[in-house]
Amino acid sequence: LVSPGVVCGRLTARTMGVPTKVLALLCLLWSAEGYRLNQWEKFNYSDPFGRAYFNFASTNDGSYALIYGGMGGSTTTYAKPYCMVLKGNAEGNYSLRIQEPQGVSPGSRFAFGMAPVRNDEILLVGGSIEFRYLNGTWIYNAKNKAWRRAALGSSMPYMKYVEVAKLNHTHLLLFGGSYALSSKTHPKDEGDYRNTTWVYDYNVDAWAPLDVAVSPPGRKDHCIVPTDRGLFLFGGNDGKRNAEHMNDAWLFSGNAWQQVPQQKSWPSKRSSMSMASNGTHVILNGGKGDGTDFIDTWVFTVSALSWNRISTGNVGESIEKGRMNFFGSNFFRMGVNLRSPFRSPSSEIKSVFVKLVGNEWKAMDIGPEPSGLTFHAMARIDDDSVVAIGGLKGVGETLTDAPDRNY
Repeated sequence: LVSPGVVCGRLTARTMGVPTKVLALLCLLWSAEGYRLNQWEKFNYSDPFGRAYFNFASTNDGSYALIYGGMGGSTTTYAKPYCMVLKGNAEGNYSLRIQEPQGVSPGSRFAFGMAPVRNDEILLVGGSIEFRYLNGTWIYNAKNKAWRRAALGSSMPYMKYVEVAKLNHTHLLLFGGSYALSSKTHPKDEGDYRNTTWVYDYNVDAWAPLDVAVSPPGRKDHCIVPTDRGLFLFGGNDGKRNAEHMNDAWLFSGNAWQQVPQQKSWPSKRSSMSMASNGTHVILNGGKGDGTDFIDTWVFTVSALSWNRISTGNVGESIEKGRMNFFGSNFFRMGVNLRSPFRSPSSEIKSVFVKLVGNEWKAMDIGPEPSGLTFHAMARIDDDSVVAIGGLKGVGETLTDAPDRNY
């Protein structure tokens, strides 16, 4: 068998002299299960990590983590509605696979809330698409590769920029975000930033507002994570055109919010940071402040209610509007760096998928496809997997006989 990559590489690169970047865009995938057999199909999963306002959550039983949605290469494009499922094993090895949902799905959207429910499912709520607010609730099951509608009897407002976190296996909390009276809004409509606390009960499949005596101010671009002392909220901004950033911290426990007293060592006011918790500690990285793009990493010790900044060596550039998640025994961070389509210059795009090892962020090489290979061989090994062997990576814009790397 001759690999299509080899055939295309020989015919196009050598005979026609087409740049390798164009070849990458024209890359074809041999049909496996789920595609029409005996035909070539375009593979449209390029740069799955280059997104913002997506979500990243792991199940309560630790069987997988789900990456879904978000904005793509610009503020008017959206990530395709496929599911990226991250799995790990006891040896610390991780794999990432794309799952096409069977049947109905939430579709493309960004700025939604997502959190685990029960043992092995993930709940999604709200969000936005093309300036429209959304209010639906969905639950994903990776074993069935399927979404289903949930909380159909709840009178949830249309909302985006919400944060959702688990209270326990059957109850979730939602806080913050922008609310609207209908799904259709004007592009310049900032919505109503409320401080309502919502609780989802899986047993009755419904959302309900919770009456609390004290509450954090309404906000967007904040983070909420579960800890051993309750849910921990940090940062965000008030959503106004000249946004006022925040660095207040709150704990939610026993159906009540309590503000954490600020200490001398404390992260600066910021929003759009990434944050995750393993129960005893919370890791925070990056974000955007008043004219500042942060690249710092902080650790919050839950028992002492204190922050400490750590030196993370090769942290490089921060990611804005990215996500962090604790899965297996590692903190993972994903998104695009600050030189992205959301900033200038738009041509400077770089995807980030890293994990924290000790005090150092290290790149994860578990993408769903090799990049920039020619003269390689491919073959199907089971219903949903192929193997790629060998190949060259070209130098510059055109393929030459002097590759910069062999595989």
